[in-house]
Amino acid sequence: MKRLFDIVIAGSGFIILSPLLWIIMFLIRVSQGKRIFFRQWRPGKDGRAFGIVKFCTMTNGCDAKGCLLPDAQRLTRIGRFLRSTSLDVWYVDHGSMALDLRIILMTVLKVVRREGISAKGDATMPEFMGSCDPYVPM
Repeated sequence: MKRLFDIVIAGSGFIILSPLLWIIMFLIRVSQGKRIFFRQWRPGKDGRAFGIVKFCTMTNGCDAKGCLLPDAQRLTRIGRFLRSTSLDVWYVDHGSMALDLRIILMTVLKVVRREGISAKGDATMPEFMGSCDPYVPM
């Protein structure tokens, strides 16, 4: 039952938000060039990493030594806006329909209030360094 609920909610959300997603893709393409998405590894259930696809919100700007510039300097204008309206979801160990409904409500409130969108003292979130699980490709 929960799997069906997840599919229906995710599919409905995608359909409803698709015009906005197309606008965001267009703005990223115009402001940053060809690269619209990138893949990132995140911690999941039991600390196992999983790949997600995200909008590009930063440039790959480097200093004279070839090292990436700090996040605050690489963050684009569209990226700053997207991060200020970002969705932060806690969901690893307690998946249930009741939790899903609670997360949906909390997400709406966070987006409206623009809370919890970056780490204190950082322009973005700290880099995820992965897990020690040898079975998860990085």
